[in-house]
Amino acid sequence: MGIIFYFYRRVAWQAFLSIYVLTGIAMWAFADLFFGETKSVHIGASGVIYGLVAFIFWTGIFRRNFRSVILALVVLFLFQGMFAGISPALEAEQISWEGHLLGALSGILVAWLLRRKVEPDEAPSRYSYEDDLDVRTTPFLDSDTFDRTRQERKRDALDSWWFDETS
Repeated sequence: MGIIFYFYRRVAWQAFLSIYVLTGIAMWAFADLFFGETKSVHIGASGVIYGLVAFIFWTGIFRRNFRSVILALVVLFLFQGMFAGISPALEAEQISWEGHLLGALSGILVAWLLRRKVEPDEAPSRYSYEDDLDVRTTPFLDSDTFDRTRQERKRDALDSWWFDETS
């Protein structure tokens, strides 16, 4: 949570509450429905933790700016052991791997939904020369340059050399 509230201040509360609610709703609706009757206990906040980790990682993938990608790599390095918690084969029988999986999926969904709400320091900077450009300049090439064949362009060049319209 500290990483989210420090680096993603603009969407931190929205992301946290969305992951919290989506993980709870998903656990209530889908845990035993799709995954069968398991002996896992669905209690605790581990699904939310998986959602927060997935949010930080996938936000780096979706936003594609330098800081978000570095945070995604740091999360991948620090929390690589958590990926085993999503698999039912590698977990103990009493741990809710369904909660971990549904929490991670809700984190991915929230990261995708909030991908366009960038932080003020993440916005691409505008350079001074971009303000000086005149957008009403004439194009370098004629608009039909690529529509005509080479022979047509040569013929037009010869016609304009032999026949000058200004005289």
